[in-house]
Amino acid sequence: PAPLHPPLPEQRSQAVAVVMPTGGTIDMQLTNNTNTAVYYQARGEDATTERRMLMGGESVVLRDLPVPVTLNAERMDNGFLELTPMSSQAGVVEVSLDEDATPLDSNEGVLRVQEDGQIFLN
Repeated sequence: PAPLHPPLPEQRSQAVAVVMPTGGTIDMQLTNNTNTAVYYQARGEDATTERRMLMGGESVVLRDLPVPVTLNAERMDNGFLELTPMSSQAGVVEVSLDEDATPLDSNEGVLRVQEDGQIFLN
């Protein structure tokens, strides 16, 4: 089989935010701004969290997630979800979970943090 190559830079989407990992890990603060519960799970090569629930209006901090890591989030009521990441300080990314009024084609939000700290949505 042919070796796998990452896509060329012009074929990749633009990073939506950047976080500076500290010691190869990040903290991720999730804030649920919807009026319903959201299921979430962080998955990475070195660690995976259990699928958890975050009630509407609540926040949680996932600590020491090894990068690269992928966050999957899905509204309990199957409504559309928009993830908005912001880096506020070194090693911490804040992710706002909001109702998405202009859904694309999925009710699941996926956020990927690369090893270099670049953050992508898909």
